[in-house]
Amino acid sequence: MSNDESTDADLRRDLYGRVCDSYHAVDDFRMRLLGLLPVATGSGVFILLNTNVDLLTGTATDEGVAFAAIGLFGFLFSLGLYSYELFGIKKCHYLIVAGRDLEGALGIEGQFTSRPRSIGGVINEPFASALIYPASMAAWSFLALVFVSVLAACLVAVLVFVLGCLGTIVGVRVMTRHDSALSQQPEASMNVVGKHER
Repeated sequence: MSNDESTDADLRRDLYGRVCDSYHAVDDFRMRLLGLLPVATGSGVFILLNTNVDLLTGTATDEGVAFAAIGLFGFLFSLGLYSYELFGIKKCHYLIVAGRDLEGALGIEGQFTSRPRSIGGVINEPFASALIYPASMAAWSFLALVFVSVLAACLVAVLVFVLGCLGTIVGVRVMTRHDSALSQQPEASMNVVGKHER
């Protein structure tokens, strides 16, 4: 093995280590958000509605305005976290592709090459996001509208949940279609990793 080949292999191993570290950092942060968001949303909405049952009967119009504002800001907060989650999914996807390319170049079968795809072709990390974030946004939208009409609040919450689920699933499928294109151009996936590591 020449010095150039040895140096190239060392650089690939170093880059592979950085890709692994980046992937685990992003994945860990995403899992923390996925764990905390339902607890915060469920607790917040339950406490607010449980302590103000008269809101549901339409007798608390002044409080209803406050709850509409709280619901709106809760929805926007969840939407912001959801947007960040979608970026995290995309970033993890590119790190997986880059990691797989590096494992091929290094001649190893590591965590990216041997990772399970999904359970039943549907259940994977993005599937959890497709349930949790839309459910949180639906709960906050319910709180925002419940003082106007319980029926309208229920309908809007169901619509937010369904659109969020479908949007996530379709978006992730579109994103992963680029997997084969990136795998055929290892330099492109390395460039993407370099841009996303900032």
